[in-house]
Amino acid sequence: MLSRLLVISRPVLWINTIGTTVIAMWLAGALWSWTVLPILIWVTFPFNILIYGINDIFDQETDNINARKGGYEGAKISPSEVKPIWIAVLVTNVPFLVFFFVTLPLAASLWMLAYSLFFALYSMPPVRFKARKYLDALSNTDYAFPLAFVPLAMGVQPVWWAVIGLMCWSV
Repeated sequence: MLSRLLVISRPVLWINTIGTTVIAMWLAGALWSWTVLPILIWVTFPFNILIYGINDIFDQETDNINARKGGYEGAKISPSEVKPIWIAVLVTNVPFLVFFFVTLPLAASLWMLAYSLFFALYSMPPVRFKARKYLDALSNTDYAFPLAFVPLAMGVQPVWWAVIGLMCWSV
């Protein structure tokens, strides 16, 4: 099941979360920070199983008839995989979020919580941003959140023009 969960997390797309995290460190004035190591670990498998596992759970019907699914663009899951995916999402994300709230500045932790919730709500009813014309496009701004929370975690101010710029570009 672990290899299956790895496939569901779409490793080829991890660059979308890892990349902005690394760029955020650079914008904060450091090419490396031990403070960011737990964040870097979180934005690999844990956060991507949250994004894509939840998406696959709520898109089962359409994914099963989509020719692009079943490869690197997304898994076709079976109903029996829903519970293990939810368990993986919770077991790999909740401990990180608790750790962040205990160890990092509150502002950074709140941005991370919003990052998690917005990506979950992208696919989850009743909100399901992806099914709402303008909210679908607006939700792409979530990919810029690491540019805010990484510097805040490091104790420095984000480069707000970069955060806003990536948000605008993402829409």
